[in-house]
Amino acid sequence: MDRDIQKTKRLIEAIRKNGFCTKWPYTQYTHYVRNDGIALFDNDFQYPSEALEFVTNLNVECANYKIQEENCQSNCKKYLSRWPILKVGHIRYQVIMFERVN
Repeated sequence: MDRDIQKTKRLIEAIRKNGFCTKWPYTQYTHYVRNDGIALFDNDFQYPSEALEFVTNLNVECANYKIQEENCQSNCKKYLSRWPILKVGHIRYQVIMFERVN
């Protein structure tokens, strides 16, 4: 998260150099305290089935897997077959408002 904060700081500095100002702190993030599913907050949310299939079976996309029909490392399936983040407890976002300086 420190890396994201530093990126945000550099973005704000660049925007300020182009005639804008903000009073919003670059270190302030908003997040949900509860860790409910995204669909609870957005009834229309749907993870594309093709993307879900790809992400959860990423280990079989390896060139070695396609040749040997098995993973060349014992931990490939563990690290390359994960579910995407579908809960709001993992989401952090910022809203920073700028005003043009005359």
